[in-house]
Amino acid sequence: ENIILTSKYGEQFTVNIFHLVLKFSRYSYIELTLSKEKPVVFKCLINAFKFYGGIPKRILFDNMSTVVDTSVRPKRINNKMVQFAKDMNFRVDTCKSRHAFTKGTNEARNKILDWIRAYNNEFETVNDLQDIVEKLNVKMNINNCEGTDLPPSLLFIKEKEYLTPLPDSTVIDQYIAPSKVCISDQQLLLYKGVRYSVDKQYIGEYVYVEEFNDKLQIYYKGKLIQIHDISKNPINYTSKHYEQTIKNAIKQEELETVVTTNLKIMDTLLES
Repeated sequence: ENIILTSKYGEQFTVNIFHLVLKFSRYSYIELTLSKEKPVVFKCLINAFKFYGGIPKRILFDNMSTVVDTSVRPKRINNKMVQFAKDMNFRVDTCKSRHAFTKGTNEARNKILDWIRAYNNEFETVNDLQDIVEKLNVKMNINNCEGTDLPPSLLFIKEKEYLTPLPDSTVIDQYIAPSKVCISDQQLLLYKGVRYSVDKQYIGEYVYVEEFNDKLQIYYKGKLIQIHDISKNPINYTSKHYEQTIKNAIKQEELETVVTTNLKIMDTLLES
């Protein structure tokens, strides 16, 4: 789903929800993404396998373009997904068109989309949205499921026995090995000669960065934590991150004014 959400500051984000659910237990893994391209789908699947601690023997996919080649008749699984499934040791199947029962388990659990829309205008950053999604994921797995009348986390204890182990890390790394950089004391990472800000909690940590559609996507431990427009400016702070860097040096009542003024000055200097 391309869900359009607006932050407290009026910034719009178009987000998607990756959702993998196990058939027997209804144990779910959900993840926020900004695109539905193949590398993102592969990364989400790997994150799900790590979350479950194993890989299902068969995965039933909706007829998504990243999985199914619709340019030929009959439709077929595209070559990259065939290779990915081979490397991860699972079988790919697709839902039958206009047969809701083939994917009913997943669709019945997709109330997550409505839950996320309820946070429109109530979040500040992509990191906030990611935290919201993680909390909703916990809620889905510990509350009783309508289909089984039991918590998925309880039934998952038995279902986990049937998952196969993850492949060697060298196999996994070829699908999730973007650029790796360390966050400086100024909350900045360096990418192609340009510095971009992240939340202060990631100072000293290593993050991964990828480019998609003129956006720089920043990941920590596989989770999206920040996005920036690709920029030619040497330094790119968000107002929240810049506020964090100077908070201890400025009086609280002056903080907002100083942040706004300094960022405007910085933009003027960078433009000139």
